[in-house]
Amino acid sequence: MKPTIDIKPIAARIHQFYCELAIKEKWTNNFPMPYDELPEFMKEDNRDAARRIGDVLGLAGLILVPRETSQTWSDDEQATIRSLIEQNLEVLAEGEHDGWVDSRQRHGWRLGPQKNIEAREDHLLMPYEELPEKEKTKDRDSVCNYVDIIAETAFLITRQRGESGQHPSA
Repeated sequence: MKPTIDIKPIAARIHQFYCELAIKEKWTNNFPMPYDELPEFMKEDNRDAARRIGDVLGLAGLILVPRETSQTWSDDEQATIRSLIEQNLEVLAEGEHDGWVDSRQRHGWRLGPQKNIEAREDHLLMPYEELPEKEKTKDRDSVCNYVDIIAETAFLITRQRGESGQHPSA
């Protein structure tokens, strides 16, 4: 059973991370403001992204869990999770993209000739395998940055445990 996660801190960190990345990569960012100042539909977009992380990680036998009050998430543990993400990168990137498409469609977005926030249209609302390579790279990068995003919150990523309490790979 998945633990209940308060996703707001993760959503805020996702937004901050995206804002920083947009500056670094020179992407257009239509919402370069703190999370708390975002329009509600963009907060919901970030909350959906936060909810999606757990589902996407599950594709690789990983789970997002709250840290105990005094628990640290060591560099070695983070490196292990990064390695598992890298080993499963394509399936995770596809899961990230498919989750994003589902989220957008639930909120009334549809396929359009280009991204148009007011019309709720986006040219990337298509299956992962049909995306241009540049766009697939963005999904891969998103997944590869899960550890950095989560490390800045009160959560960690670990392997799922089987019914016996053992990790699936044990």
